[in-house]
Amino acid sequence: MGKVAKKKSDSAKKTVRKVIASSLPHIIGENFPNGSISLIDKELKFIFTNGSGYKTFGLNPKKYVGKSISTAVNAKVFKQIQKALPKIFAGKSITQEIKMDDYYFLNSYKPIVKKNGEIDAFVLVAQNITDLKKTTQENDKLQYIIKRSLNEIYIFNADTFLFEFVNDGALKNLGYSQQAIKKLTPIDLKPEFTLKSFEKLITPLRKGKEEKIEFETYHRRANGTHYPVEVHLQLVNAGNEKKFVAIILDISQRKTDQIFIKEKNEELATIIEELQASSEELQEQNDQLALLVKEKEDLFKELHHRIKNNLQMVISLLFLKGNQTQETSLQLFIKETRNRIFSIALLHEQLLQMKGIDKLDIAKYLQKLVKNLIDSYSSNNQQFEVKLDLDSYM
Repeated sequence: MGKVAKKKSDSAKKTVRKVIASSLPHIIGENFPNGSISLIDKELKFIFTNGSGYKTFGLNPKKYVGKSISTAVNAKVFKQIQKALPKIFAGKSITQEIKMDDYYFLNSYKPIVKKNGEIDAFVLVAQNITDLKKTTQENDKLQYIIKRSLNEIYIFNADTFLFEFVNDGALKNLGYSQQAIKKLTPIDLKPEFTLKSFEKLITPLRKGKEEKIEFETYHRRANGTHYPVEVHLQLVNAGNEKKFVAIILDISQRKTDQIFIKEKNEELATIIEELQASSEELQEQNDQLALLVKEKEDLFKELHHRIKNNLQMVISLLFLKGNQTQETSLQLFIKETRNRIFSIALLHEQLLQMKGIDKLDIAKYLQKLVKNLIDSYSSNNQQFEVKLDLDSYM
């Protein structure tokens, strides 16, 4: 009875192995992530194919079984696969990157070698690496931009402070090679800092109190020269590690411009002070001149008043003397003298009332002078009429 039971058990195990053997490829294929797994004969026909990659394109893998691989891919991709066939049927396992339209696939070919050494089939594992490819391309592009950036970009270890990445812009400005710079730390480049002062500076970043800190300092080149920089420093998580990322601007030109502007401002301030001093001195001189002019005007007014009074007095005395004498010749002399003095007094008055040093109202002057002469020489028996045609100013 025991032998019969053992035979039945062995038979059951064989049956289970057959079931597993027949369903295993399908189980693997259906659950193959982001791609497909296929068994292809030497005539390039699908013996078996399956995988979640078919779902991406809305295809049913069963319809390709028994058909040529050329029915599943375009002519361009098929030519690429054909190039790999000689190596596959020579017994070599190879990997090949395929581009189909906007998608990228990584094909792995594994030949199935029989006991007699013949190869009549191979396994093709195709993985859709489009997302990975795009991510890699974007990372490469970003790395290229960072590497070629004119700004200095540094990545250094959060514990040892040793540089792990320094872009070309920084290396060029510093004069270090990539190999040499990786033996240094930020403290080696910043002569104003010690390890203790630098640790104190970055404490807010370590404790999470600040996301970024900014400060100005100096960088020391490999040849010992210095240049001013503006530092933007962050602490970032890189997987399970923390890294410091520093973006540094060379502000040499800014500092030069600031010094130039400061010097020009100082020069301008000096000029303004001198102008203010000159203005104050000029104002003082103007005040003195105005006072002097006023004094002269007052003196001139007083002088004119006295001259006018004296001339008027002389005219009055001559008028009285002319009335007292009966001698005709003397009366005529006194009258002429009085008219002459009147003309002088009138001219003096006109000069005082002039609107400008080059403008004398000759018409007004002559009208008064002629009137005075007519009044002097007119009598009951003799009258004079004079017409004047003159411009007002000369």
